[in-house]
Amino acid sequence: MKKTDGAQTRFAIAALATLLFAQAAYAESWYLMAADPKVISEPRAASMMVKGAVAGPVHFVSQGEFGNRSQCESDRHKLIQDWRQHSIIAHGGWAKHGFTTPNIFAQCIGAGDPRLSKSSANPTMDILLQTRRVTGR
Repeated sequence: MKKTDGAQTRFAIAALATLLFAQAAYAESWYLMAADPKVISEPRAASMMVKGAVAGPVHFVSQGEFGNRSQCESDRHKLIQDWRQHSIIAHGGWAKHGFTTPNIFAQCIGAGDPRLSKSSANPTMDILLQTRRVTGR
């Protein structure tokens, strides 16, 4: 009976190790994708990109690769704070189209996202953004 118990224990340990290694192997990378601040802060940038209910396509380029989403989000918040200090959205005239924060222009995207193009050394993606016309201006 002891041989069977030992075999079951070894099997359980091997199964657990396999599960842990498989989970680590399939851990998804996350990319901080951001629009070029020079492009989106150009005077009348929004006017040139807005086409009715959508804006864009807006070209996003990877700003870094991260092992998990929380690391990516931390850097994303730092980037957005910097953009707020430099009034990126105001300079580009985005407010009248419903963009009052730079949040939409910096996103954390999983490596499996179908919009992500890894054809170059630096991943990119193009996104159409939904506008919200602000009335009373």
